Amino acid sequence: MIPLGCGLTAVNSTDGVVGSNLRLAYGEKVDVCEKGTRTQVLEAIRRWAVDIDTPEQIFWLNDAGGTGKSTIAATMAKEWQLEDHLAGRFFFSPNARVTERTEEFCLAIAEDIRFNQYTLWDKIDQAIQKKSPEHRFHFDIQLQQLVIEPLQSLQTTHPIYLVIDALDNCADREQREVLLETFIRHLPSIRHLKVLLTSRPLQDISNVLKGSSLVYDLGNHLLDSGSMVGSDIALYVNRELGGTPKITSDQREMIVTRSGGLFLYASTVCRMLKKSHRLSEVLKYLSVVEAPQDVEAKMDELYLSVLKQAIVDDTAGQLLMDLLSIITVTFEPVSINTIGAFLPDNDQIDNFVQDLSGVLTAGEPDRPIKVLHPTFREFLLSNPQRTKGFSVNPSEAHARIAIACINILEKALRYDILHVEGPDNPFPHNFTVEGLEKLIVKHTTGATLYASNYWAHHVAESDLPDELCF
Repeated sequence: MIPLGCGLTAVNSTDGVVGSNLRLAYGEKVDVCEKGTRTQVLEAIRRWAVDIDTPEQIFWLNDAGGTGKSTIAATMAKEWQLEDHLAGRFFFSPNARVTERTEEFCLAIAEDIRFNQYTLWDKIDQAIQKKSPEHRFHFDIQLQQLVIEPLQSLQTTHPIYLVIDALDNCADREQREVLLETFIRHLPSIRHLKVLLTSRPLQDISNVLKGSSLVYDLGNHLLDSGSMVGSDIALYVNRELGGTPKITSDQREMIVTRSGGLFLYASTVCRMLKKSHRLSEVLKYLSVVEAPQDVEAKMDELYLSVLKQAIVDDTAGQLLMDLLSIITVTFEPVSINTIGAFLPDNDQIDNFVQDLSGVLTAGEPDRPIKVLHPTFREFLLSNPQRTKGFSVNPSEAHARIAIACINILEKALRYDILHVEGPDNPFPHNFTVEGLEKLIVKHTTGATLYASNYWAHHVAESDLPDELCF
């Protein structure tokens, strides 16, 4: 195994883990709370965290999407890590297949525990080495052997913490229920372990948690413009945009008012305004379009404004939808370069990514592009009436990517592409090849790697006729 920088380990591909994707589970790119904001809820979590007498080992922070739950989770995870009290983290996200399911949850948590609690390194390493094939199919066995048993042996006088963020982003309802039920069953055996859990209040999650005496439910009050949340958002907006000369104090106040207590709305607008090429048009649109009060409708209106301002001429609409189709359904984040390989005739990719910086991460051409919040992906995958024509048809998108993957592989693949064959070793095993990772980077591209890993998955999810699949 090859150690990676943050305590995560890239393991054999037969385990189904790609280190760079599993690292997404640690939420390292999730923003933390601005200083002076979210003080009430953060203090509530801190009081619960140090209360050794409470039987409530799970703090459930739940509210609507976009109310700042992940930011709060990231803030506490960083704080506890600096204090050496963090056990592990897992931030569920639809950005990658590995973070929207639980197959690799226990391994990711175990690797993080090994990094954060050094005294458990050998014990967890032994547990990982002893993993048997049934681990993949039995979450209870994984959790027991990789997480529970090592933490039971930890000698500590202070509580330690697991952070599980955005459980609602786990795509499989049954997996969500099994995860919760398994934790509730095992937690009483580790009194020094506490879990900070965030999610939207989905019915299946509520059904499990509300019946347990182990759960402290803060209640749905993160979205409340009449409380400190309004002043928190004002502080955030003024810090983000106060140094932008073209945005007046009245315009900043307008953004605060329109957000209605929704942090996601405010952060999306701030990112868009800081990087938009058409600042005046965005501000004008925000000032003339009435903001709905409903959370979903409010974000829909904002997402429409983000998308519309990216279309500069009659030909841009379809080019934009081609890009969104890829970003929405790929099984892991892909870079501008990889998208360019999928869409060789689209010369507007860089401009679109820049214009959509309010909803997408924008970076170097070889850096993965991520959807910043799952509600944007949900919006694109909803019905055309809701999206006003910006809907992505997932089966059609999968079909297009499947064909693009096959075309890429047809051009790129050749015998012994990495030049590893020797006269005495014509078919070397991966583990015998020195510097394999560097050879892969040298002799392949991101598009080739993605196509090799996922072409069949896209075929399976597509509407391609059977005769074209075999």
